[in-house]
Amino acid sequence: MKILVLFFCLLGCLGAVAQTCTGGLGPPILNITFGQGLTPGGPLANGITNLTYVDNFCPSDGQYTITSYTSGCFGGTWLVTGEDHTRNQAGRFMLINASYQPSDFYVQKVDGLCQGTNYQFAAWIANMATYPRQILPNITFRIEKTDGTVLATYGTGDIPQANPFIWDQFAFYFNTPPGVSSVVLRMTNNAPGGIGNDLALDDITFRASGPLVQLAVAGYPSDTISVCDYNQQVMTINATVGSCYPSQEVQWQQSSDSGSTWKDIPGANTTTYVRPTTAPGVYFYRLVVAQTGNLGTNCEVFSNPLEVNIIKKPSPAVAIAASLATACLGLPVTFTASPTDGGGEPAYQWLLNGSPVGTDSTGYTTSALVNGESVSCVMTSDAACALPAVVPSNVLTLPVVPVPVQAVSIDASATNICQDSVVQFTAVPPMAAARRPISGR
Repeated sequence: MKILVLFFCLLGCLGAVAQTCTGGLGPPILNITFGQGLTPGGPLANGITNLTYVDNFCPSDGQYTITSYTSGCFGGTWLVTGEDHTRNQAGRFMLINASYQPSDFYVQKVDGLCQGTNYQFAAWIANMATYPRQILPNITFRIEKTDGTVLATYGTGDIPQANPFIWDQFAFYFNTPPGVSSVVLRMTNNAPGGIGNDLALDDITFRASGPLVQLAVAGYPSDTISVCDYNQQVMTINATVGSCYPSQEVQWQQSSDSGSTWKDIPGANTTTYVRPTTAPGVYFYRLVVAQTGNLGTNCEVFSNPLEVNIIKKPSPAVAIAASLATACLGLPVTFTASPTDGGGEPAYQWLLNGSPVGTDSTGYTTSALVNGESVSCVMTSDAACALPAVVPSNVLTLPVVPVPVQAVSIDASATNICQDSVVQFTAVPPMAAARRPISGR
């Protein structure tokens, strides 16, 4: 997936300064996603497009739909997709079959911009064509004042075919002059309709653009830092802010829910933040930067978040149990280990009378156990911050008894018999035989 970006410095802004005002982005002021749903969405508001809305997955020339899916259109001359550019299978996008004549197919007023501020406009577009020699979409984006004065223009050129389906992001930068807080976005289809010039449009955004803001902590090369709670110390986070604003304000923020919500850190208004020690948990930090007077508005930009993971000290332990309470000499008995805080892949060493036996597994089976021998296990935990990581189990010494010898005796109803007499023979179990009284003569 490629990103095509063009920067415009207009209305007297200094080129050397403006070139550094494209490193950081703020939250979307406008974010048109076209909604979600597995069925076609409704038409756009009046005045946004000159195309005709249809409630199906294959609009004809001069028509559009809002859908999350398209397949089998026009004899297979369109690509198949079942997701928007974020790979959301329920995410809708605008599916366009261009009009025969070039026209403004999307016009949107954007309010709430800050004066004298850089912005990024971006949109995701996909060419729907599958066959060679089809007409390629070619679009011009214009940012205008509400009176029609053009502030910035960007052309995509011919958008090439790609099979399988692929989204491309087209983006450029512009500057709002003093006194301008509303602009008009205009998308013009430059190519004729007919065979081709069919496209999908998704996620139209406007974001404040500003300096690149980078965070770093001495001794930690990445933006994810993991520290054991027993090794935790005060941590200094340093920010480097690119040159952009004539004067600027900053505010450190913290998130405890992986960046879903952010809260200002009171008094943290310099480019250095000294993080105090905290309870175990995952904490995110970022620096908000804005031109003086714009802090707390939608004209600010952010650094990438820095993640600090304070890991609670685990307590590794292992307990073993036997499959039998009493073992029989020469017959198998199995010992099983049950770990606590062992981590993802703990290691095991089984011991027989203190000497290594078995394999690195949670089970040990032996048929050679004799009376008085002991079995135990040593586990090595790979859990982060485990201290100690190597822990012994309980020791089991099972009684081992010989396998009982089974026999049977036979009694006869008579020992002196005559020919053709009936004799009854009775099998007597060993224990019954042992209890039988001995008769004397």
